[in-house]
Amino acid sequence: MKYFKKPFLLFAAVLLCHLSYGQQVPPPSSGPPPDYNKVYVRSEVMPRFPGCEDLEGNNEEKAKCAVTKMNEYIYTHLKYPEEAKKNGVQGQVVLKFVVTKEGKIIDIEPLRDPGAGLGDAAKEVVISMNDLPQRWSSGKMNGIPVNVWYTLPVKFSLGESDKK
Repeated sequence: MKYFKKPFLLFAAVLLCHLSYGQQVPPPSSGPPPDYNKVYVRSEVMPRFPGCEDLEGNNEEKAKCAVTKMNEYIYTHLKYPEEAKKNGVQGQVVLKFVVTKEGKIIDIEPLRDPGAGLGDAAKEVVISMNDLPQRWSSGKMNGIPVNVWYTLPVKFSLGESDKK
């Protein structure tokens, strides 16, 4: 009986290897594929203001550079409304907008607006980003460009000489 066990186990092991050799294992699925026409709140790679795509480095370094360039652009082109200056209105405007697959800004909505024209001034500077020579780099899911919501706070602050 002990001579019978070894050939049988060897035969079973060879048969098992032979049967499993031809089997293909499907790649792991991370859920349904993304819908590339919807607007995402988050994406694997978030949209970025233009000017940093040619930098050496990873996405995080490019994102930091893009935020710096965007802030420079905003505060260079932002016009403090006269009504707000006259009435001493300061505060933070928060805008929400879509950066499209093509890098264009659309559907700008105010989430917070202290009034006195601050919201309109912030919206104007964001709209003007569409006139830049380069578009935003789009958000990406699975390496494919997608539409993504972007939230942007814009702070308005009067200097001592501008206050009443």
